[in-house]
Amino acid sequence: MFFLLIQAASIQTCYKIYNNKSVGSLSIVPYVSLFTNCSVWVMYTLITQDYTVMYPNLAGVFTGLGCTCIYHIYSFESHVKIYLASFALIGLSLKFATVLDTTSIGIEGCVLATVLMGSPLATLGTVLKERSTAALPLYPSLFTWCNAASWSLYGILI
Repeated sequence: MFFLLIQAASIQTCYKIYNNKSVGSLSIVPYVSLFTNCSVWVMYTLITQDYTVMYPNLAGVFTGLGCTCIYHIYSFESHVKIYLASFALIGLSLKFATVLDTTSIGIEGCVLATVLMGSPLATLGTVLKERSTAALPLYPSLFTWCNAASWSLYGILI
């Protein structure tokens, strides 16, 4: 539930980008990390058949891709290095998936999940420089914390 709320908050922020025709001081990192992280976890679930993990991450693949595309349209900066890193990580997980290496793809997914959970902090430099929290979205940050706590609990229980 919390992961879907993160995605809804991302869509809301993305809708503001679309309306303003500008990304402002927002970072692309949350959107690309959402797409990358969810892509890795979808591949993991195809191997393990853990559909509890599959469905929210499949939605996240589409949300992350859609938001990344909208961000890209209204950004004047080049993000080629970030895109290449994303595709390299997805390629690595695809390699792990083809040889049914659940341990390696699981570790990669955990590392990427940590990046995703920390991605709202990508704007921290802007927040400190401008002395304004306008670039640090409250709801995505709150939902990210709740999501991390709930997935941690799921991992402990399962």
